[in-house]
This record gives sequence, C-alpha cells and structure tokens, in this order.
Amino acid sequence: MALIGCPECAKQISSLAVACPHCGYPIHVAPSGTRLSPTPLLRNCPDCGASGKVPATCSACQGTGLDGHARCVYCNGSGRDAFDYTCDTCDGCGQLTFDAFDQLQRERKEQERRRAEAKKKNAEEAKKSANEAEKQRHERLAQEAVRAEAERIKMLDEERRRRSFTTTLKARSQQGACLVCGEKIRIFQGSFPVKMTDGSFTAAIHERCSVTSNEVMTFLKTYAKMLTNADMTGEQGRTRSR
Repeated sequence: MALIGCPECAKQISSLAVACPHCGYPIHVAPSGTRLSPTPLLRNCPDCGASGKVPATCSACQGTGLDGHARCVYCNGSGRDAFDYTCDTCDGCGQLTFDAFDQLQRERKEQERRRAEAKKKNAEEAKKSANEAEKQRHERLAQEAVRAEAERIKMLDEERRRRSFTTTLKARSQQGACLVCGEKIRIFQGSFPVKMTDGSFTAAIHERCSVTSNEVMTFLKTYAKMLTNADMTGEQGRTRSR
C-alpha cells in the first residue's frame, strides 16, 4: 500500500481507498489486482462538512459570545450552545452517497430556481399593480379635470344667461312693459310687481304671464321675488322716507 495525493483536497490518502476520507472524492483508479470494497462512493455532507453535527447558535447571546459587555456564561463566549444538533441532511453520518449528493444538489438548484421565479413573478405583479394604480390615478384626475371644466363652462354660461336676461328685463322695466311678454302694462290692468333679489330694479308682469313656463318665467322664479301689495306699500314708504 502506498500513499497518494487526493486530486480534490491534495491530502495524503491510501492508494487502496475507494474515496478520500477527508473530502469524499472518489478514487477511480486503484492499483492493479486490488480488490475494491463494495461500499458505495461517498461525498462529504454539504451542510455539516462531514462532521455529522450542525453548530447551533447560542440562545443566550445569539451567537455574539457576549452577554452585554461581559463574556456569555452560557456558551463561555463561543457563541454556540453546549451541544450541537445532529445534521438532518446526512442523519449524522457526515457523508452522502454520490447519488444522494447529486439528488440533493439538483433539488436545491430547483428550489433556488423556483424561488427566483417566484421573486421575479412577485416583482412583475407588484410593478403591474403599481402601473395599474398609476393609470387609475391619471384617469381619475382626468375625469375630475373634465368635470371641473364642465362645471366652469356651465357657470360661465349661467352667468352670461343671467346678465343677458337682466339686461333685457331691465329694459322692459324702464319701458313699463311686462317682463315676460314685453307688452305695455296699463294702470289697474291685471298685473303684480316683481323685484329682483339683488335689488337691481322692480318691475311688473301680467297675471296671465305668471302661469307660463317659458325661460323668462323660470329665470324670474330663480332671481326675482313676487311682491304683494303690502310689500309694495313698504317699498313706497321706504322710498318716500329717503
């Protein structure tokens, strides 16, 4: 028997060894006439490094070795518990067969690939949700802008319409005509006074015109007050007092 160097870790091993006892590398070439052991080829466990034990973090100092500013009395500053846990990957034997080692590597690569895909998918979904939320926000802002513009235009139209009606009605009032139909109102003819709510002028309309439903009457119902005789007496009294 002779000592040879392991191609994997370069440590000295027996030339009759089926695998390196240090790193588990298989020795495929054996001396001529040597009878090989039927023991399957082994690889060192990737989780415990052939020790069969997995170091556990100290529960008192959380692996720092310090309890406050002093050395941890539980682990004596080592950062590990007083005992190690048996490696679940190799069941404490420290090594795996080549088939089991390869299978473990394939499974972990597959798990890593799935985690990467899940992470990528989650990132894409988060980006999609953010884009959708941003799109909805822009749409909402656009709708609000359209509503605000429509309201502004409506208010401008209403203001122009009010000014136009006010100008027309004021001209009819100065002419002594009915605000609705524009005909001259004679004394004691069936009519009653109307005063604009802003106090701009006081005029009259025919009783027959007060039951119509045209635009002028609609405008007067909004911006004018139908006065009674008592109201007119009060108005005349206030006028004389001035």
